[in-house]
Amino acid sequence: MTALVGDVTELSDQSIVVPVVCDIRGSDTAFHFRIVDDPSIVHYLGAFASVKISGPITFELSAPVTSTVAATAAVAVIPDKYTTWPTTKAQVRRLEGAITVKDAILVPATLQVEGKVRQVSLYLSHRTLVDYPPAVVGHLSVAGGGAQSETTLVAHVPILLSGVAHRKTW
Repeated sequence: MTALVGDVTELSDQSIVVPVVCDIRGSDTAFHFRIVDDPSIVHYLGAFASVKISGPITFELSAPVTSTVAATAAVAVIPDKYTTWPTTKAQVRRLEGAITVKDAILVPATLQVEGKVRQVSLYLSHRTLVDYPPAVVGHLSVAGGGAQSETTLVAHVPILLSGVAHRKTW
C-alpha cells in the first residue's frame, strides 16, 4: 500500500480556471469569439467527458496605457445562436449581463464579473437541447489610441472537469 504525506488536494481537484485570451487591434472596434474554440479550452474538451463552467466568468483588459491613452471595453456573454454580432458599444451595453472593463494609469485593471445570461450553456463539451455554447461579444474603445493599438482581453473561465474521454487508438 502506498501512502502520501501532506496536502494532496491538487492531485484530485477537478476545478481549474482557464485563461481565454483575445488580442484586439484598433481603437474603436467590435469583437466576438466562441469560448469553446479557444485552444486552451479545446485541450480539455478532448481529454474529459464533461467540461462545465463552474462559476462566473471574469474579464480583464490590458492595453498599452499612457498618460494620454486609456482603454474601455463593453463585454457580454451571449448564446452562440446568431448569424450576426453586435457592432457598436451601445448594442453590447444593452445586452443582458453586459459589463464594462477598463485599463488606465489611474484606474488599474481589475477583474469584472459578467452576469448570468439565459440560454447560455454551462456545459462546454456537448450541446444541450435548449442552451447554446457561450460566445463573448464586445466593443473596445482606446481613447488616444490608433488603428495599430493592441489590446488584450482575458476571460478567466472556471471549469469543472469530470470523466475520461474516449481515446482514439488508430
